[in-house]
Amino acid sequence: GINAEFFFFFFFFFSLFFAISHPTLAFAAQLRDTVELYSWNGKGAEQTSQVASERDIQIVPASTGTVAYVDKLLPAVKMLAAEGSVGATIPETKVVEVQFSPKGTYLVVWKREDRQGNTPNMTVYSAGTGVVLATFIQKRWPALEWSVDEAHCVRVMSSSCYVVPGNALLATHESSLEERVSDFAVSPSKPAGLAVLIPSKEGQAGSVKVFQIPRLQTVYMCHPFAKVDSADLLWNTPGNVLLVHSKTDVDDTGRSYYGNSDLYLLAMIQKKVWHVRLGSGERVHDVQWAPNGQEFIVVYGEMPGNKATLFNCQAEMIYQFPIGPRNKVTFSPHGRFFMIAGFGNLNGEIDLWDRQKLGAKGNMGKMGGMIHSSVTAHQWSPDSRYLLTAVCAPRMRVDNRIVVWKHNGQLLWQKDFVELLHVVWLSAPVSTFPARDPSPVPLGVQRIAIGGKTVTNAQVYRPKSGGSTGVQDAIRNYKSNSTSAFVARTAATGRFEGFGTAKQDTKDPNYIPGLPPKKKPQEKKEKKKKASKNENEKEKGKEPKGAKQEKEKDPEATTAQRIKTLNKKIKDIEELRKKDQSALDMNQKKKIESLGDYEAELAKLKA
Repeated sequence: GINAEFFFFFFFFFSLFFAISHPTLAFAAQLRDTVELYSWNGKGAEQTSQVASERDIQIVPASTGTVAYVDKLLPAVKMLAAEGSVGATIPETKVVEVQFSPKGTYLVVWKREDRQGNTPNMTVYSAGTGVVLATFIQKRWPALEWSVDEAHCVRVMSSSCYVVPGNALLATHESSLEERVSDFAVSPSKPAGLAVLIPSKEGQAGSVKVFQIPRLQTVYMCHPFAKVDSADLLWNTPGNVLLVHSKTDVDDTGRSYYGNSDLYLLAMIQKKVWHVRLGSGERVHDVQWAPNGQEFIVVYGEMPGNKATLFNCQAEMIYQFPIGPRNKVTFSPHGRFFMIAGFGNLNGEIDLWDRQKLGAKGNMGKMGGMIHSSVTAHQWSPDSRYLLTAVCAPRMRVDNRIVVWKHNGQLLWQKDFVELLHVVWLSAPVSTFPARDPSPVPLGVQRIAIGGKTVTNAQVYRPKSGGSTGVQDAIRNYKSNSTSAFVARTAATGRFEGFGTAKQDTKDPNYIPGLPPKKKPQEKKEKKKKASKNENEKEKGKEPKGAKQEKEKDPEATTAQRIKTLNKKIKDIEELRKKDQSALDMNQKKKIESLGDYEAELAKLKA
């Protein structure tokens, strides 16, 4: 009796502690006229509340665990909490965009300008009370960005930007920059850094400049660009490295309809710039930092043989993933798991990887894979255990659906909707969830393909010559180890058969996992020596080794070819004999004299 009571109370208090220390997972789904809130228990979702909403304004999550939406009935901006309660109500009409500050203290509402352009159209509210803190006339969006501690706020206008105290937006500027800025980003560090892109204009070069907030008078670091129209400015978590994905609207070489793109690393401590070399003309589809800020993954290349590569902070290649139709990469909040997928117009293949096992001998780190066609929204849960994918309107008017997968690719829950506009997990601090190892896939569980056509392992085209190129070999390798092939194998056998192949057993210290091992210097030397020897024999009039064997392989084909050659020579000589003999040169006369030899040889071959 005592042991039973002890275990009962122990289990009760442990469950209570776990429930308090681990927030409830929930996600919000925006439909045509409502926002529905769902709680997630690890195996399925249950709808907990529903509120009326405006369909044209996308719901926005805050770091406090709430989500902002526009009430259709009032109209007003409201905050919906995970437990279903509604917070402050902010009366607003004609809302276009909504934004939270990093800590969720402030809420920014941006509206359409009036025709005169003299009425404030951007308002900053206290998210908790709904009190108006500041109003501005603002033409561009995004316009405001706070530092991670909300001590400073950067406002960007048409031809300038300035810094003000984070809690006093109408105060006198601490500093300003009088230049036209197209893109900007504040680092998630203390003290914060500000990166701005000044685009090229009328033959003048553009540049990326970095400042330490609030001192915009002094440029901390600068990198020029001969031509740049826009850029994605991506800070790593420590805020000491900036990844610049530069873009141009027009490709001057004419090779790409989408313009050019390039990738650079700016290291703040070393004040050094690295060019991330991806190959000539390789367009970047997606790039994302790992949460630890020490490495990043780039998805790039031309369809359908896109590449994905893991780099470190010095732009050095760490791992090359198999090629395939991919255009998205997303890390889980803890950083151990990540997804590489092909969404949008691609077939929806999703690969799930474990960073800790990446490149390990006998295990390439791939945990699983699945297929979800036409995905328009995807997100990891705050505890890194679940991946949510969704097909939303207006991009897709049919098959609107939310699907929740386990981190290893196991299908857990799905729900169809007549019209789904957006879906998002409610935020929760990552530190409240433990970093756990991946779960094994239960026996008998099959990988699922949702939506789209049945995936088949089609044959790869091979030229008639029987030759092969490196691209063809890579595609054949991708076909045999791709998610599509794996789904088909698993559906046929009913069991998990694993992914990939074992790491190459090589002693090369510069070997990069995922790429074929380099040839040894001795092999290259012997191949070069052999090619040089064949060239010398050709110059001396000798046939290289192997040439005679080629001729002896098919005697009939050789005879037919010789007959064809002789007939052509005899025909040419007949044409020469019709001409004035005095006008022929010495070589032409010798050619006529050899007619008898050609005819005799031809008669012998035909006999």
